[in-house]
Amino acid sequence: MEGWIEGWVEGWFTGTVKSVLTVLDHRGIDLPHAARQRIRECREPETLYVWLGRAITVDEVLDGDVDRP
Repeated sequence: MEGWIEGWVEGWFTGTVKSVLTVLDHRGIDLPHAARQRIRECREPETLYVWLGRAITVDEVLDGDVDRP
């Protein structure tokens, strides 16, 4: 059971990160490499939710924008 839970959690993070990046990509928002990497490495659910909400409304992303939720 423990392995299943770990797999589910990892899948959730992977899917949420992919959602953030997909929204930004489809909206044509240029994402600096450092920002993209920070999003990929994030393991804080609250931060990912904030970033997903911002991905829907932002006009641009600067390197420092993903350093804070």
